[in-house]
Amino acid sequence: MKFQMKINFPWSRPLLACCFVMFALTAMADSFISFRQQGGAFPISTASQMSGICMDAHEKQGVKRAAEDLRKDIYTVSGRSPRVCCQGEDVVRYPILIGTYGVSEAITRLAKKGILPERSLKGKWESFVIKTIDHPAKGMERALVVAGSDMRGTIYGIYEISRQMGVSPWYWWADAPIAKHEEVFAKPCSVESGEPKVKYRGFFINDEFPCMTTWARNKFGGMNGQMYAHVFELLLRLKANCLWPAMWGSFKEYKPLVPILKDENGLYEGNCFNEDDPENARLADEYGIVMGTSHHEPMQRSQQEWIRHKKNYGNGEWNWLTNKNAIKRFFREGIENSKGYDKLVTIGMRGDEDRPMTDAGSREANFRLMEQIISEQRKIIADVTRKPASETPQVWTLYSEVLDYYDQGFKVPDDVIVGIVKERLAEPDCAKGFILDGMPRTIAQGEALEQMGVEIDKVVNLIVEDEAITRRMSGRRVCAKCGASYHIVNKPSAKEGVCDRCGGELAIRKDDEPATVLDRLKAYHEQTEPLVDFYRQRGKLAVIPFNDSIEATTAEIMKALEA
Repeated sequence: MKFQMKINFPWSRPLLACCFVMFALTAMADSFISFRQQGGAFPISTASQMSGICMDAHEKQGVKRAAEDLRKDIYTVSGRSPRVCCQGEDVVRYPILIGTYGVSEAITRLAKKGILPERSLKGKWESFVIKTIDHPAKGMERALVVAGSDMRGTIYGIYEISRQMGVSPWYWWADAPIAKHEEVFAKPCSVESGEPKVKYRGFFINDEFPCMTTWARNKFGGMNGQMYAHVFELLLRLKANCLWPAMWGSFKEYKPLVPILKDENGLYEGNCFNEDDPENARLADEYGIVMGTSHHEPMQRSQQEWIRHKKNYGNGEWNWLTNKNAIKRFFREGIENSKGYDKLVTIGMRGDEDRPMTDAGSREANFRLMEQIISEQRKIIADVTRKPASETPQVWTLYSEVLDYYDQGFKVPDDVIVGIVKERLAEPDCAKGFILDGMPRTIAQGEALEQMGVEIDKVVNLIVEDEAITRRMSGRRVCAKCGASYHIVNKPSAKEGVCDRCGGELAIRKDDEPATVLDRLKAYHEQTEPLVDFYRQRGKLAVIPFNDSIEATTAEIMKALEA
């Protein structure tokens, strides 16, 4: 979903200026916070009883930091501040017991005993359980337990308590008021969040100059760690986990109402997440935020980094054809600098300042060049991380030209295709069988299916000459208005070039143009045709000869499948 908002903010803090929203929140937990005493309620903050916040000393810093935020939130709501301690340091009768499965000894023990649902924690992604438990450990009368499957799961559970107490995720950015309450309780509860339906959820700070850039410079001295710490906290309170940082700076041609910003060298200031403040990347990792890049900023590098340092990279041209080795070095440095951090690596390449890539001379040359660029990028990822490229999450940035590339037979990496198919085949509607159309396309994909344990009963190979395929596909027409399909020979419209259904204009699709068909046929013969022998050797192949009759071809296919 693409959501853009361009707003001038009168408040003290800009609301992240312009965002590219790409997250879906985890389902909200059932309400368990109360502001009055009820039977069996856990006292978070009362006049007579104050809870404490306890966790294992081995918890990651991100969990400890979120626990401190919870302490502040309880104080803001109730006017009382609980103690924060590590287990064993102090005895707390009524603790908010926080921990991550596999890290916290207490949480892992409770799960192993079945007191906490281990199925909701072990091996899960960003899940949490919140449960009231009597006598969870020695000296503890009763506990409100927050258990996470991993660091972010634990953090989300912590912030769920804050949210239910009335602390808005936007309390700082939008000055969202927080209601005061004399007492705060947790009702007896057992809440299981489940895994998020969308794995990576976050936003993209966009069009931040001059509003946000100027504000950040005046308040924090720039788009630095002090500013980003507030962004990271917001993301986690929203149960998001990733960020594409600010990328635009002040440019010469832009004429804002505020002075154009320049750096110490007189260059127009831009936003370089990794360079502007060494704390940015470290803090993102500490908070648990997965960093990516947007637009035309591949391989964990920003365009402004290239602008600042391009004189150090070959001839300084952002052009793969004329400066390939230097750009490869630039890409490698990005992956090396982010080694050890969670990241979504943007791959692909566009032209300077997010324009189309430099023309390689022809449509085919352009998409073959893009295939080469992506192949080189994935080699770099594998080399630097010392693990298959498929194990590093990646995002493609090809923008408007991608459809043209795809129409011409652009080859998607096998591991990407296999991963998509694997996820789809796990859905309940595939349990009793499925049909794969156009997959596998390569030997590697066929082998990957076997490694996944996917049992293929029959492979149908339709034998049609290239000439007949070109003739058939080039004769197809589609209504530009309603999408109805025709063929100039087999299914012509009553009036040439006009849709029978709505009167719209009939046109040939780009992927049905003869030149495109020939390109795709070439890719078929090189990449897919070897699968014929692959499945023949396994006794799975059914060969269906050419026949102009659709009915006859269908009958032959059904006969082969029933055999």
